[in-house]
Amino acid sequence: MKIFTHEETEPSPRTLNFIREFARTYRVIEMSGHHGVYCLN
Repeated sequence: MKIFTHEETEPSPRTLNFIREFARTYRVIEMSGHHGVYCLN
């Protein structure tokens, strides 16, 4: 069994930038009990 260390589980800088960009441009709105996603671009 391979044991993962903290360094191996860190996402790459490219992945972190993608997550930041996604979080900055997409939002979730709740209206009448339903969730919708919209983009701020």
